[in-house]
Amino acid sequence: MKKILSMVLAAVMCATMMVGCGGSQKPAETDSSKEQQSVEAEAKPEEKAEVEEKSEETQKPSKTADPNKKDIKFGITSSFRDFTDYIPEKMAQWGYNVEIIELDSPVVANTALVEGSVDVNYIQHLPYLLAYNESNGTKLHPCEPYIMSSMDCIASKKYKTLEEVPDGASIAVADDASNLSVNLQDLESIGWLKLKEIPEGSLYTTFDIVENPKNLQLVEMDMFSRFSAMEGDVDLAMSFFSNTSQEKYNFNLLKLFDENIAYPQVVAVREEDKDAQWVKDFMDAFTSQEQVDRINEKNTPTLSWKILFEVKEDSASLEKSEEKSRKADPNKTTIKLGVTPSFEYYIDYIPEMMGEWGYTVEVVSLDSPVAANTALAEGSIDVNYFQHLPYLLAFNESNGTRLHPCEPYIMSSMDCIASKKYKTLEEVPDGASIAVADDASNLSINLEDLQSIGWLKLKEIPEDSLYTTFDIIENPKNLQLVEMDMFSRFSAMDGDVDLAMSFFSNQSQAKYNFNLLKLFEENVSYPIIAVVREEDKETQWVDDFMDALASETQLERIAEQNKPSLAWKVLFEVAE
Repeated sequence: MKKILSMVLAAVMCATMMVGCGGSQKPAETDSSKEQQSVEAEAKPEEKAEVEEKSEETQKPSKTADPNKKDIKFGITSSFRDFTDYIPEKMAQWGYNVEIIELDSPVVANTALVEGSVDVNYIQHLPYLLAYNESNGTKLHPCEPYIMSSMDCIASKKYKTLEEVPDGASIAVADDASNLSVNLQDLESIGWLKLKEIPEGSLYTTFDIVENPKNLQLVEMDMFSRFSAMEGDVDLAMSFFSNTSQEKYNFNLLKLFDENIAYPQVVAVREEDKDAQWVKDFMDAFTSQEQVDRINEKNTPTLSWKILFEVKEDSASLEKSEEKSRKADPNKTTIKLGVTPSFEYYIDYIPEMMGEWGYTVEVVSLDSPVAANTALAEGSIDVNYFQHLPYLLAFNESNGTRLHPCEPYIMSSMDCIASKKYKTLEEVPDGASIAVADDASNLSINLEDLQSIGWLKLKEIPEDSLYTTFDIIENPKNLQLVEMDMFSRFSAMDGDVDLAMSFFSNQSQAKYNFNLLKLFEENVSYPIIAVVREEDKETQWVDDFMDALASETQLERIAEQNKPSLAWKVLFEVAE
């Protein structure tokens, strides 16, 4: 008997899904007067570009696939194709490989799940799954949240309203246990039947009818036949409503039972998998905005599916909602942001972003790093962004200021050795001339980098001090160090020097057409920073500014400058 019930449930469920779904449509130098030398504290926009590895890291999706299972076989029936087609691409972003397997019927889909030829299916409502488990001794698990619920309806070609329906009218109802039960409950809800009480969890049958005040003639038939039977065999039909069915059979909708959401569509997995990470990830994909969009496409012009889940916001949408809910510091809503021309590209989005939080941000372009720090110290601007940390520390020491470097640090440019004469470090002869920085902070990093490849040896100096040429104790390649400003070093390779050291950028390489002999990407000790006055460092507006600066948009700006070669290392992570 259980086998018979199983087969009946299967056949009707298959039909239910097809019609209910509407078919399968398819530092400055210590001498602060050396403005020209301090220019190198900034890293020109022409000298920026995205960090391959860091850029990739920032492009990482918010999820990573379950290390125990990345390949998922997903069983559906044809009725559910339109609701699931986006799942493979969405989960592929997290590292999964999802294969959709279209199966002939709900029984086949559940059997495949039990036997392990699929890992998950989406083909059925909850009562059907429970009945299948009971009939077959299986333990398939309905995942939460439930997805949607179709709605029972009363349709007719003869009548336009329930009031018109006469006593004794014939009505086509389901011939399977689970769907017949919902038909009977719906008829009771409008007073056309009265049913006796039955044990909780049981299904109503026609034997449970205790009153039939309209003397309805109930005609049980499969789902595929009910709507078409209104052509002459019955006066009315009950089935799950869909816009597609109404268009196909051209019936009048007398009643849509949208208040009775007792038959939710469920995703099913094996009991032993229910707590697996991959199942949680699958359900996150399934209960996404894409699913809402799919359902809503089927809800035009009349509601036919009730959505039973709430979209769990992803990191991007959460960020958006947080941005909108953020309120400006009541003590300061107008901010003057000082930059040098080289950095305008990296902050151009900030006025608009912070404007959404209630701030007015004015970008003030200043001629040099010295002018930008002086303006901040004197109060004509509130924050600046143009310099690396050693430059700021040297400026403070030289000028007696207390400008504060904000965290997180944003990015770090990388020193390089370039040449037009030579293509590799090994080709460089002893006695070669090399252009190096003429300001204290950047000269120090050049010397450290030359030591790192064995071309110089430096004496030990106090921590936080800067190296000078007086600290060279060995020069095994007899290098001729030529100090010059940043703007001159690359061009000096046209005849004045054999090599040049400076911060690398893809734009500079394209402009001067040099060979990149060495990129010191392992030495990231000169971070680019946002700077405020000491007294402002704990304020809300500074926190808000740093959230805007260390944002996904900033990552995009840096990434654009990292093509084709890595030029900037990203030093922050976007806050969740």
